[in-house]
Amino acid sequence: MEQVYSNGTRASSIGGAAWTKARASDATNNCVEIARVANDEVALRNSHFPDVPLSCSRGRR
Repeated sequence: MEQVYSNGTRASSIGGAAWTKARASDATNNCVEIARVANDEVALRNSHFPDVPLSCSRGRR
């Protein structure tokens, strides 16, 4: 059974996530990173504060 993540999950608890800087981010501000996680969910985090609880939502295919 795959792990299900929810809003408020700490990014460090998502093992093996490959974080990628979002295209809308810039070099110094608004640094959002995304990662595909279990069950076709997408996790979002602030790269300046990577272990603050994050947001998860279902991805689209």
